[in-house]
Amino acid sequence: MAYSTYPIGAADVVHAADGSPTQGRAAAMEPEKMRASDADRERVADRLREALAEGRLDPAEHTERLDALYRAKTVGELAETVRDLPPASEGPDA
Repeated sequence: MAYSTYPIGAADVVHAADGSPTQGRAAAMEPEKMRASDADRERVADRLREALAEGRLDPAEHTERLDALYRAKTVGELAETVRDLPPASEGPDA
């Protein structure tokens, strides 16, 4: 069976000879193992700042988590820095 590959960003879409798509490496990759982006890091840093302001973290723990955050390479490593915090509030009514 012949295959052709068309690169799309980090993912590859692989098509069999009959034209049907098969799963590429990104589809098979676990989300927590994906590389984190700067935008991902900023979202988590914002949540840590909110947790500090809410009194959920003390200044020392906030600093420790920020250090871990900026060392993180994957989305899973980022998630570890906020795993014990509730989701961010989405406004005064939340």
